[in-house]
Amino acid sequence: MFAASIGVLYRSRPVAGALWCSATHVLRPGVYSAHVGGSLNFDGAEFVRPDQAQVRRSLVGTPQGGTAEPFDTRLTGSAAIECAFVAAGLLAGTQLGAQNLWDVAGGAALVLAAGGDVRIHTAEGWVPFTRFEGPDGDLARWRAPMALGRPDALEALMV
Repeated sequence: MFAASIGVLYRSRPVAGALWCSATHVLRPGVYSAHVGGSLNFDGAEFVRPDQAQVRRSLVGTPQGGTAEPFDTRLTGSAAIECAFVAAGLLAGTQLGAQNLWDVAGGAALVLAAGGDVRIHTAEGWVPFTRFEGPDGDLARWRAPMALGRPDALEALMV
């Protein structure tokens, strides 16, 4: 699975994102998009979360396929697609290793627009995400572990 990701930042905060994903909730390629104050969209229309009553397991993405009880874990190999899957509700959450800004800026905007939570790991531990801050203000050098998703999934992932 793979994705192409575009993120728009204003003063280091994600304000819009668009992710073309090779696989989506409708089992075909498509584009998830969102902007601050708006809702999550799929292929240009407002996203409607599909009823998944038949799904009995709740999935999270983890780096290197780790564990996160009580969730079943998955490793997709793409930070961008995991962000899109969290926004769409296919994953309850994901924990990402130290990613590059361009891999997560668009996805963070999607997760926030879909009502999810975003955390980053700093010297103080896991803290709420507010903005990307690179060393010496250089956003191209920003790298930090992130966790994105529902509160219950984040609690399981941020151990």
